[in-house]
Formats: sequence, structure tokens, C-alpha cells
Amino acid sequence: MIIRALDGGAAAGWVTGDEVYGADPGLRRDLEDRGTGYVLAIACRHQVTTAAGPQRAGTIAARLPRRGWQRISAGQDSKSPRY
Repeated sequence: MIIRALDGGAAAGWVTGDEVYGADPGLRRDLEDRGTGYVLAIACRHQVTTAAGPQRAGTIAARLPRRGWQRISAGQDSKSPRY
């Protein structure tokens, strides 16, 4: 859907997507080939290639120090703030 929209002339400097989109390596590759910035969620069990070999994304995130995270508001929903 994202690629069809871009092919159809939709103007986008960047795109975002949930882990369904993040699990599609073809989408990431196509966005990179186009020079389109992206933020795509991935499942915590997703294997990420690192210098130390493949690692689960959740394991990498758990090892980051607390100061490595920044909580940012995404706005207010009907019941509470979204972070």
C-alpha cells in the first residue's frame, strides 16, 4: 500500500508503519532505494544483524541503559497521554 501510494505520486518525505510493515524487508529496501526516510516497528523477537552476530531486537533494547531512552508525548487520546 505504501509503495503503491508513492508510485501514484503521493508526496512523502518519510513514512511510518507498525510491525506488520516492519517485518517486510522488501519494503525497507524499496524505501531506502527511493531515499525515503522511515520508522517501522519490529517485533521484539525479530533478529537483527549486529557486529556480534544476530540478536533479538528485544534483547538489544533491554541492554540499553536507561539514559539511552527518551520518552516523548505523541499527544493526548480520549483517556490519557500517549507515549
